Amino acid sequence: ISRNGPLFINKGKERLSIGFLGDNQPIQELGLKLNNIINNYKKIQPFIEGLTRDSKAIVAKISKHPIKSFSRERMLVLGEAAGLVTPFFYEGILCGLVSAEIAFYTTKSLIENNSDFNQLSLRQYDNEITRVFRNFFKNGKGSEYIFYNAGSNMQLIWDSYTKSIFKDKKLRRYIYEAYQIEDIEALTNYDTSRDRYAGERMLANLPFLSKISLAPFFLKARFIL
Repeated sequence: ISRNGPLFINKGKERLSIGFLGDNQPIQELGLKLNNIINNYKKIQPFIEGLTRDSKAIVAKISKHPIKSFSRERMLVLGEAAGLVTPFFYEGILCGLVSAEIAFYTTKSLIENNSDFNQLSLRQYDNEITRVFRNFFKNGKGSEYIFYNAGSNMQLIWDSYTKSIFKDKKLRRYIYEAYQIEDIEALTNYDTSRDRYAGERMLANLPFLSKISLAPFFLKARFIL
């Protein structure tokens, strides 16, 4: 569907949000493609059957990587505005909540110490963002490399990933528990060895010849983590 990211279906209260990552196409073209996906992609029909659809698709730019600096004189940049999203599936809600919490404790401390909020004093916000999100961003970089830089092997990689999920109970648990992360402590202590395990299972489930040819590709991803 896209070379830049997955088709996503987010379930909210009495609603579904469906979208995909484009490739700098015109807005009208992206809207038409989304409608074609919704109307014709058989795998999602059971989820949307009988639902009332909004008449207009929303097209907007989205962040992918962190900006270089999260603070300036009397200013902090939070959430997606700071590029605090995972480059694998572009989700920014967790990062937004965590960065807001870090911003709160940063400003609370500075107020208590009568700071004038100069750039030097606000640097502690940058340092804390970097510390808390370090492993999370390793995960994002590794996933981005594996899933979106495989060229002609992209479909093969995704097929191996889904096959691994169906076959491996431990991997399913790892993925589920990753989705449960919702606070600073859990994010800071994110275990990237779980991502390496996922990569190992994906490599193991590739066809024999592909396993040989793609082994260096997976090895490079392992060093990212």
